[in-house]
Amino acid sequence: MKSNFICFSILMIWGLNIACSPKTETSQSGTENYTLVKVDSFGIKNLTQIVITDYSPVKQVYLGYSTISDELLIIGEKGELINRVSKKGEGPGLYGNWNPTGMSFTPEGNILLEFPFSLVTLSPEFEILSQHRVSSPLPIRTFGPMGKTPIYQINATSYALVGPSSFLPAHYLIMNKEGKDTLQHFSQINLENGNQISVIPYDPESVYAKTDQMYYELMTKTFVVDQERNEMALVTGLDQKILLYDLASLSKKAEIPFEHESFITFPPLPIGTPANDPNYNQHRVYSGRNQRLIHLGGQTYLLHYFKGISEATFLTKSAQNESYSPQEDPEFRSVKLFLDGKALPYELASPSGSMILGLPDNKILVQEPNHPDVEEEEFRFSIYQLKKK
Repeated sequence: MKSNFICFSILMIWGLNIACSPKTETSQSGTENYTLVKVDSFGIKNLTQIVITDYSPVKQVYLGYSTISDELLIIGEKGELINRVSKKGEGPGLYGNWNPTGMSFTPEGNILLEFPFSLVTLSPEFEILSQHRVSSPLPIRTFGPMGKTPIYQINATSYALVGPSSFLPAHYLIMNKEGKDTLQHFSQINLENGNQISVIPYDPESVYAKTDQMYYELMTKTFVVDQERNEMALVTGLDQKILLYDLASLSKKAEIPFEHESFITFPPLPIGTPANDPNYNQHRVYSGRNQRLIHLGGQTYLLHYFKGISEATFLTKSAQNESYSPQEDPEFRSVKLFLDGKALPYELASPSGSMILGLPDNKILVQEPNHPDVEEEEFRFSIYQLKKK
């Protein structure tokens, strides 16, 4: 495998702050309709972009990261900065010169930082408790964490799922047929002894397995761990099914099929297609894709997805707004709802912004769009709640 040195920046959400309004579509079989309602919001004053990756329902605080300044943040529910510290650098008590790619609270209340080559556990006071090496041939630099590193316990032993393609499209990592596997480089780390094994085999029925070519920018996955049910739920960028894996055996145990209300897709391209190829934009800009899977407890899931856009519509809208991003436009995004292991036959209107993670009481943290033409010093977040109409 040829190693690639890749530098990624965190792409934050841009666009207009458009209020969420529920669809009037009725459900089937007498099932009561649901809607997403904005119930709260808060702002965080900071000079550089803030990323939130996790929430502790016990301490009622968020885990965040301030980009550029490279600081770890503990944030209150009203947006107050409770604690901030920089642990980047060489020397005693520091974790090195890499930025974390993932961050989580551990079941014990500590902080786990995922790096391309290591996992570092910090105490609530940010003291380094342990470090484990991650075997990876792919050095990846980011400006900040790209998501929540999933942690779970089996027989009182804590594990984490890590890997370069956890948060990145697989084609960035290796430009050959092996790179088609969106679940490659997905490893389980024993947080007590550092043992690492490769897990989660590629789904042979995936849309990616049906061609020798590649779907550029679309070979992604989004996943969440349900500790109570001892399972992981995973959705790839293009497949129309949630895959459920047993955490004890790390084997697939079930699928939840679904259909998008609208989903524009394009044919795959040959391996090695350059980014300046005219057809590349079909994947990068126009194609629909599953973006974020949110777990609300039990068998309740939300899937935030981009429906796709025609080239003509994109050109019209981008002519009116140079910074227009269709994948962040609520008009072309939607939310699928899953209850009791089934997809509901209607969809929910998309909030304006990026759905980050599920919170207690059927609530969801949403990062509101930033305005690219304004130098902002406060970053806004909203709380939405899933409610019956």
